[in-house]
This record gives sequence, structure tokens and C-alpha cells, in this order.
Amino acid sequence: MRSRSAGLSLLETCICLAILGVLALPALQAMKDLRDRRRLHAVAEQVFVDLQFARSESVRSGSTIHLSFADLGEGSCYWMHIGKTSDCACDHAGQVSCAATGALLRSHWQPRSTATLIRANVNRMTFKGEQGTVSSAATIEVSNGSGSRVQHIVSIMGRIRSCSMDTDRGALPRC
Repeated sequence: MRSRSAGLSLLETCICLAILGVLALPALQAMKDLRDRRRLHAVAEQVFVDLQFARSESVRSGSTIHLSFADLGEGSCYWMHIGKTSDCACDHAGQVSCAATGALLRSHWQPRSTATLIRANVNRMTFKGEQGTVSSAATIEVSNGSGSRVQHIVSIMGRIRSCSMDTDRGALPRC
């Protein structure tokens, strides 16, 4: 008489692992999407904070502050400085350098490898401290590789309104 073994065979174990692998794929994709949305949100928040800082610092000090944008092959760069409009520039490695008459206040480099891009419809915005206004209205867009986008719309009065093209952004109104 043959007795049955109470353990699992190698074939049964492989089938169970294959089923678990198939079931885990949607969860892994959902985790990747969540990570991408969090990264997009973090970069968009940083841009918003820097826009607010440029305006408030300009009003506080009564000086003119320039906020410049560059979309380079290796990534996106923006920087904030005082002085002449052409005193500072961002190179292809994300390093901002200024002439002797310019002073860099802040800069941000977003490498293309993160799949999060910062683009503006203007090359430069100038915040004027006396009036609290900005030289030109602008739209700054932060996007990621999966197509999610957040826009910061700056009015001529220097006010900033944020919105999202996605319905899942929750806290932001739809653009």
C-alpha cells in the first residue's frame, strides 16, 4: 500500500508562484503611478513656493527680482536673481552662474532622468517690488512621463493660481 505525501510538489509550488506574480503586477503598476504622482506633486509644490517667494521678496525688499526658465536637453532649470536680466544663466549641467553685478537667490535643476519636466511659456518673469506686479503673465507647467500635469498661472498682478489637467489631483481644480 502507498502512502500519500502531505507536502507540495515542485509543480504545485511553481503554479502558485506564477499566480502570485500575475496578481502582483497591477499592484506594482499602481505603486509606480503613485510614486510618479508624488514626485510630480513635490516638484509642482517647489515651483509654487519659489514663485511666491519671488513675489513676496520683491515686495518686501522693494527690488526687482528676475525669475528665468530654460528647457535644456539634459533637463529643466529655473533660477531667481537680482541685477540685470542677463546677469545669470544656467548651463547644460544645471549649474547657474552670475556676473559680478548679479546675485543668485535660488535655483532649481530638474534632470530629465526623473521624467518630471518644468516648462514655462516665457523665458523670464520680472517681479517689480514697487508695484508688486510681474512683467508678463505666464503659465508654468510641471509634467511627468505618464502625462500628468500641474499648471501654475501667474497673472500680471503677480497672483498665482494652480490647477491640474488630471481629475485625480483632488486638492487642485481642473484646468
